[in-house]
Amino acid sequence: MGSAGGGSRTFAIDGSAVGPRADLPAAGLIQDPSGNLYGTTQYGGDVSCESNDIEGCGAVFRVNRSGGETVLYSFTGGADGEYPYAGVIQDKLGNLYGTASIGGANNGGTLFELDPSGTLTSCTALIRRWAEETVKALKAICSSARRATCTV
Repeated sequence: MGSAGGGSRTFAIDGSAVGPRADLPAAGLIQDPSGNLYGTTQYGGDVSCESNDIEGCGAVFRVNRSGGETVLYSFTGGADGEYPYAGVIQDKLGNLYGTASIGGANNGGTLFELDPSGTLTSCTALIRRWAEETVKALKAICSSARRATCTV
């Protein structure tokens, strides 16, 4: 519902709001400039991932301005993790970033990036990409500085 001054709006999302494919949203939602809402659910998603008699390892979802729900990604409980208890944040390109509380290396949870096409990149790949971009930027700085002793 909108406030009288046109300011904030209140939304209520329960497990049934994103259908049978996602369940138990526990964190807050974010809203993009187009009015879409994004969030995570602890359970639901890929029902082949079953732990403690609960179906699914969690999902990332979107609710559009008309109320239509879409599961953007279903966690599998493998390298991508499971149980995304916290919400997500979004960058200006539309990529969503978040964490899953279990899974990944040593079952310590994962950091993920979900791009607008629905491709999930896990922590290890993100760190590798960021490191490559940092080295590339440093090489460009060294090149523009024209220093013979600058090595990266």
